[in-house]
Amino acid sequence: MRTINKTALCLSLLALSAGSLVLASSSGATYPWPLAPMDVQHNVSATFGECRGDRDHFHDGTDIPLGYGGAVLSVADGTVLTVDPSGANAYIRVGRFCYVHVNPHPDLHVGDPIQQGDVVGTTNDQNHIHFKDGGGASGTTIINALRPGGLYPFEDPYKPTVQTINFYENGTTQLFPTAKVSGLVDIVSRSYDRTDMSTYGGNNGVYSIGWQVFAAEDTTSVEGPHFPFTFDTKPSDSYITNVYFPGSSTSVYYYIVTNQISHDSYWDTRWVDPGHYLVAVYCCDTRDNWDTTTVWVEVAEQDVERPATPVLKSVTGTRDNSLTVSWQANKEPDLKGYRLHHSYDGINWYCNYDEDDLPDTTTQLTADFQNDHSLFFKLTAVDSAAIPNESLESDIYGTRLTDVGPKVLLVDGFDRTSDSWTQPSHPFAFSHARALDALGVAFDCCANEAAVLDSIPLADYHAVIWILGDEGQEDSTFTPTEQSLVTTYLEGGGNFFLSGSEVGYDLVELGSTADADFYHQILKAEYVTDDAEANTVEGVIGTIFDGLNFAFDDGTHGIYEENKPDAIAEMGASVVNLVYSGTSYKAGVQYQGVFGRSNQEGRLVYLGFPFETVYPESDRTAVMGRVLGYFGLFTPVESALQDELPLPRVFTLHQNYPNPFNPTTTITFALPGEGLQQTTLRIYNLLGQQVRTLLEAPLAPGFHRVTWNGQDDEDHRVSSGIYFYVLRVGPFVGTRKMVLLK
Repeated sequence: MRTINKTALCLSLLALSAGSLVLASSSGATYPWPLAPMDVQHNVSATFGECRGDRDHFHDGTDIPLGYGGAVLSVADGTVLTVDPSGANAYIRVGRFCYVHVNPHPDLHVGDPIQQGDVVGTTNDQNHIHFKDGGGASGTTIINALRPGGLYPFEDPYKPTVQTINFYENGTTQLFPTAKVSGLVDIVSRSYDRTDMSTYGGNNGVYSIGWQVFAAEDTTSVEGPHFPFTFDTKPSDSYITNVYFPGSSTSVYYYIVTNQISHDSYWDTRWVDPGHYLVAVYCCDTRDNWDTTTVWVEVAEQDVERPATPVLKSVTGTRDNSLTVSWQANKEPDLKGYRLHHSYDGINWYCNYDEDDLPDTTTQLTADFQNDHSLFFKLTAVDSAAIPNESLESDIYGTRLTDVGPKVLLVDGFDRTSDSWTQPSHPFAFSHARALDALGVAFDCCANEAAVLDSIPLADYHAVIWILGDEGQEDSTFTPTEQSLVTTYLEGGGNFFLSGSEVGYDLVELGSTADADFYHQILKAEYVTDDAEANTVEGVIGTIFDGLNFAFDDGTHGIYEENKPDAIAEMGASVVNLVYSGTSYKAGVQYQGVFGRSNQEGRLVYLGFPFETVYPESDRTAVMGRVLGYFGLFTPVESALQDELPLPRVFTLHQNYPNPFNPTTTITFALPGEGLQQTTLRIYNLLGQQVRTLLEAPLAPGFHRVTWNGQDDEDHRVSSGIYFYVLRVGPFVGTRKMVLLK
């Protein structure tokens, strides 16, 4: 593209614009100013056609400053047509002229004759005359009093100003962020006029404004000139949003110069060749003073295709207040970068890192974050289109950092979108994480591919929770490599929680002999049928779910319909812990013992339906608490139902039972009051050293009990001896002694 002499071009534009508009004039004699001296020009604080309010209406007159109580004079002979003395908008109309913000002369009445120069009233506390030519009872069109043929004398040597030019997607407030446009484009200009050198004379609305587009190679016009707005007469107030862009007000004017006064319009860049163009905006006042501003813009082919949904690989935290978010690189050639959104609760989301911080080659971010708090992330990809297209959101992953206590790895293996769940991403790792967070247990999240390809060491975690939803058939639940990872983890003494409705169907019904062996020998289950025909389950007496009955979504609870939960059965030494209500089918198993060729003891809980479909959230938390309690990572708190016992009136910490004990004992306590109360229960030895935190969570008023298994915070068995348990709830502190005998 060759270089253009911009100064010469702008001069030619001004010449074009000056000859393109013929100013309207009014037949008939001019008239003097409505204040003394009438034959001298006065200041103007607002012009005709300006925006008023939040684009509420057009200004239908000319404002002339005059202090409170100033005499207002009739500009012409006429008859009083209307008198209204009420409020700030008090006015009097004489013939076609109306004087607003004026207290009418008390001796004037409708029908009285008036001569030019007679006092028709005095200004009220608005301190100016809102002078109107036409309208009201006169039955004439409201016209611009500053036009040639209006107020006289009026000399205006000051040119208006085209201050800014911006480009927006037509009919929206979506700004083209760079000098590149495509499709249907709104050209928006902030412009204003100076009528005099008074305080308020330099920020008035313009009389006329227009636009034009020129080819980059020469001064050939490829569009326009168009002058859609020329304020000789007052437009209908219903058109004001066609003229003024959002953000306009009584003192700021953004003109949508590509619109028409009565309807939406635009610059249609689809009909011009891609390349560079010069856009000019012109404006003038009623005395033919002009201003022209130009900007270069590039027209690009319209791109409305959003990037593919990015894939989060992992969100992991260390014990030194550091977290890392990793993702797969998108492949789009026009990819600009990524936007990383974060939330503390999964409801309110914020974006501190956008495509300028995370360009297209970025696949990881490491940042510091405080311990003992959870943080969740989702990712979007953004391209370099004129208006950037943003992808759909990724899955939601998160982490809770900690430097003490157990940590769980959530592995997201749920990729299927062809059955009950059809969206390209899901929040189900978040559903699991919320339950862990409610229990105060730290966690990381990763995709199953990341666990394999990025070699995230499962052995570093106290438990692994594998999420499979209704994964199966075309999307394998466990690949051979994943089967090997899980087997190695359990042989090493790990704790493994699995849920999914197609695991047995995929591995046994559709799988190979090796798949079936993994299902039987490692997952410790027998596959029975693909559809248990129930959406409620009941805990089996003597198992981890003893006394716990709950439901999972049948399609009416806003998660997703689990329409074919697997019916499973125990295998070897595993134990059935859940049964489907109203059927003979079994829903879950638990196992504690050795796996494969190992002599180390591990633990497993496997559910034949997706954990994330359990509702309400409190039931998901209760289920997770039972699982983690089985793994020795959490001490569940059992609470009496409100309708079973009256609420206690005082704090009470009861003696544990049995006492002495070996290996477990139960501690009960009562909480009075209203609402949730932060509660801690800790075990100390005779030296005052903390041995175990049994409970640190908000609890509701009522009766509660906690079981201690005689292990410390590192899951080691403690020695025989005297121990103290201390309950703290606000200002209440209770302490009791107990004895462990072996």
